[in-house]
Amino acid sequence: SEDYVGAYFKYFIDLNKESNADTIQNLPDLQYHHYLNTFFEDHFLYSLDYRGSNFYREERKNAVLNELSLPLDLQFPLFDEYLTLTLSENLYASYISFYGSDDLVATQGYSSGTYGRDFQTIELNTNLAKAFDDFTHTVSFTASYLHPGTDKRTGFYEDYQSQFEADKANNIPCVEGPCEYDTITEKIEEAALEFSQYIFTSEGDEKLYHRLRQPLVYEKGYEKYGELENELRYYFSKELNYYNNTFYNHQRNVISKTQNSLGYNDTVFVFNLSHLYEDKLINNVRTNTRYLTTDARYNHSSRWHYFAGYAYDIENSKTKNRNLGFLYSKRCWSTELKYVENIRPTLDASGVTSSIKDRVLYLTLNLRPLGGMQVDYKTSDNE
Repeated sequence: SEDYVGAYFKYFIDLNKESNADTIQNLPDLQYHHYLNTFFEDHFLYSLDYRGSNFYREERKNAVLNELSLPLDLQFPLFDEYLTLTLSENLYASYISFYGSDDLVATQGYSSGTYGRDFQTIELNTNLAKAFDDFTHTVSFTASYLHPGTDKRTGFYEDYQSQFEADKANNIPCVEGPCEYDTITEKIEEAALEFSQYIFTSEGDEKLYHRLRQPLVYEKGYEKYGELENELRYYFSKELNYYNNTFYNHQRNVISKTQNSLGYNDTVFVFNLSHLYEDKLINNVRTNTRYLTTDARYNHSSRWHYFAGYAYDIENSKTKNRNLGFLYSKRCWSTELKYVENIRPTLDASGVTSSIKDRVLYLTLNLRPLGGMQVDYKTSDNE
């Protein structure tokens, strides 16, 4: 089939509240996807995505968001297909409206809004491959340029544009308010140089993957050199692999993020041990993050799967997350029950650091290919 249609329902219950009337629910989330199609001997490619979301709660503001995305590509092979030139036009539009339930106050303050934009990309790519006696080596070089094009905002998107941009620039997380409905990902003018390579064994299994990417930013207000990214994955065997993803910040002369993972997968047992380090500026204050996480999964059969996970905050010497659950799957449907404990830091009224433990029970039902629904039960305690 060239089309996919899905409907998802997510209902959240916070057991600490006497009422969940102000908790946002996704009832429903509708999705439509038209898979990639080609015309003119595969020179013209396009796909289409639509998403409709109803953010509902009994009190305060509710919203209906409709989003439409249409990427269009033109591809031209050059120099006997040693190079490929791709010209892309990307169209995006959204419309958000707000409504109340019991009183008119819920609709005041936010006006309906429309947002439309287009952006263009130019990409020049080459893929080379050479087979040896024991392995095959492929390399790829890509140079790309993104032009933000134009955008048009009205209503809600125009009223809160400066607030959203300032929050993102300072890495300020959203707690509540207008930012609850900010779904726009900004596009900036930039070029990028990228190199990637693969090594495959004689049996066709991946042995090594390596990628380097350097953005060059031309947008005003941004540093010229974006963060250098280095990504690596190496398989010691079919089951055991190592993964690294590192970002280097030229302006601050620091490694801003690095993740190292060791994974094992023999189809019955799946295990992953990961370490994450981040060095960020939040409101111009340097903040370090260090996490150690583990995930394990046992596939008892094609239908029954059991899993567990644990995350430890090294920087603050505290457990960050624990989870445990199981999944039961059949051909056209599956259900998952998952228990999660999440510990998050807070400041009390006197400025003393403490933490809150959230206990959440997730119940998920997926009906393939129709969609699914999820119900969450939540309670919180001070630690």
